Amino acid sequence: MQSRQTLTEDERALLTYLLKSGNYRLGSVTISASEVIDDLGLDRTRLAQAVYSLSTQGFVRLGKLPRDLGEGLLDQTLAGLDALDIIYLENSVAEPEYLSLRQALTDKAKTLMEHAEPISPLEAAQLFHRRDRVLAQIAQSAKTSKPLQPPETLESELLSLRDRLLPFRKFILWRITEMESKAALVESLYEKRMRMLLLFSQVGLSRLAPAGEVAPDLLQEMEVLKARHLVGELSESDMRRDEDLVWEQISRRMTPQLPSDEAFQRWTKNLEVRLDEIKSLRNRGTLGEHVFQVLSQDLSADIALLTSHIPA
Repeated sequence: MQSRQTLTEDERALLTYLLKSGNYRLGSVTISASEVIDDLGLDRTRLAQAVYSLSTQGFVRLGKLPRDLGEGLLDQTLAGLDALDIIYLENSVAEPEYLSLRQALTDKAKTLMEHAEPISPLEAAQLFHRRDRVLAQIAQSAKTSKPLQPPETLESELLSLRDRLLPFRKFILWRITEMESKAALVESLYEKRMRMLLLFSQVGLSRLAPAGEVAPDLLQEMEVLKARHLVGELSESDMRRDEDLVWEQISRRMTPQLPSDEAFQRWTKNLEVRLDEIKSLRNRGTLGEHVFQVLSQDLSADIALLTSHIPA
């Protein structure tokens, strides 16, 4: 990795300190963080930043940071990531710049935390949408005598998408718990950061609104495609291709935004309706018991999460 042409004052002081500690020889150097802080007059945050920066520029190979230094730097990195996500949700940064800056911060977080953000909120949004589409297909299959795909195939795909989302959801829930535990120490962006994490827990980096509210006309187009397939005007492959094109249009309408409490209240009601729907599908024999148990547990957990954070 190429280094910058100039180092900060903290970085120069630390590099000089490390070279003297190692007697200017190549090899491993173990230093006491408290001694460095006393000798160089740095606080723990500045020391952690300088160590990490020297490692990313190739001056040192970072072995292991003391726990308190690593946690402090991780907190700072995640706070920077949250601030960047917020300004993107508020339409204050262009998408190409946002994606580039976000990748750099995510890479940094992953050097400090083994399981930091398994996938991005943007990738999660695609999986959330695909999961909802499959669930809609299962509901649709209950209304026709000739389902497009066998119920067991749809259920298998639904569980597969859920498994792919699970690590991301667990990471976001961990972030929410961490935020709550440090609420008194977090800056004024706390409320925005919490609302953003709640958004990510439900739909990733997407709009917290059902597709029916955002694009009812395009959903009608989807129904027309299914009808044309049923009467033999479209092959299944052509219908799937056209469905994907329509869903791309729906996704473009679902522009990410930082949701209000009212938006979360509406979404909670939407989750309650969805829970009733899968209960109905189970009762009619359209949804297997195992799939029902998994989905109902997830939905109930989501409803409880939002209810505990959003004022009635």
